[in-house]
Amino acid sequence: MLSDTTYQPGCEYTLSICTTLAPFEGVLLRGRTPSSQRTGLFRLPAGLTDSLRYLDCPGADPQATVTHSSATAKASVHLGWTAPSGNATTMPTVTFLATIVQGPKSNW
Repeated sequence: MLSDTTYQPGCEYTLSICTTLAPFEGVLLRGRTPSSQRTGLFRLPAGLTDSLRYLDCPGADPQATVTHSSATAKASVHLGWTAPSGNATTMPTVTFLATIVQGPKSNW
């Protein structure tokens, strides 16, 4: 769930992953453009830095992808995401890709 359906360059938005099913242990999350480039920067909330971390991927900003750093059960995760800077009229569509890990043998 995203706090808005459109974005302005350089503005921060809240991205939330929530479940009403069983809690989840892990997550892998990134924003992508139609050309599959990672885009935008995530901000980890102060209270979750022990269970979430940035995933440094080659060719992308270290804050462009977030993953779990522990298998602590979570019912929700709320992250800040800052849209890339640029011209508002030429900003690409952003799709958020998420893998949710319920446990060692189950992911969504």
